[in-house]
Amino acid sequence: MAYDLTDLQLFLQVVDQGSITRGADRSHLSLASASARINAMEKALGAPLLIRHRRGVVPSPAGWLLVAHAREVVGQIARMRSELSRYSDGLRSTLVISANTSATETLVSSVIVDFLADNPDIDLELEERPSHEIVAAVTDGRAELGIIADTHPFVGYTEGNPLQEHLSGQTQPLGLRPRYRAHLPTTEAICGAVAVGVGIAVVPARAVVRWRRTYDLRVVDLTNPWAKRNLLLCGRRWSGLSEAAAALAARLRAHGAPAATPGDGGAEGA
Repeated sequence: MAYDLTDLQLFLQVVDQGSITRGADRSHLSLASASARINAMEKALGAPLLIRHRRGVVPSPAGWLLVAHAREVVGQIARMRSELSRYSDGLRSTLVISANTSATETLVSSVIVDFLADNPDIDLELEERPSHEIVAAVTDGRAELGIIADTHPFVGYTEGNPLQEHLSGQTQPLGLRPRYRAHLPTTEAICGAVAVGVGIAVVPARAVVRWRRTYDLRVVDLTNPWAKRNLLLCGRRWSGLSEAAAALAARLRAHGAPAATPGDGGAEGA
């Protein structure tokens, strides 16, 4: 069996997304190419890795075993590349971190700016995703660090803004379906639209504090339990982080209010 890194990354994406089509899209491969790779992997093994059904795919018993090994391999290679990059001429260390909307709009942006200013030899890629996708990305090594909410939204695997998915998850069980006049990409754009009377919106509390200085806004605090969300810093193994990831994790913990001492495979408050 000669599985290459692309095969393993693709397989993890397919499993996480529950679909070969969505896994191919996340892996930046065509559906035909992704299907051919999966078929070749199964042929080389001599057993099915995925069980196909009407709504997508799930791993077979052999597939689950491959998932466990693939996560180890992909994560180890990502850490190896990060550690070795500092010894290569002209090759900079790139740290990948995933965060939900609340984190990117409040905590992360200011911390990252200071971190990059203090570490000119490190490049950073920030991905905004829903919390359940962040957990998967950190688990299989596609991101070294993640910042998630301590409550999981009622969402499936559809694409969309992380906070929007969270809000949709709260309205669906009640049989509600808000009518949206517009879907805008940033908190600033949303606050600007609200200020001129386009409609009302739900945004992170710390973010609206910033934009109410610019726009004429009326703010009502939400007291529902689901509206109070702590941010958690998560990593696959704290002891196995690259130097860049460990430095950023320390900066994030110092900026926030840690709830507990981190342990391997855990998460802590940020």
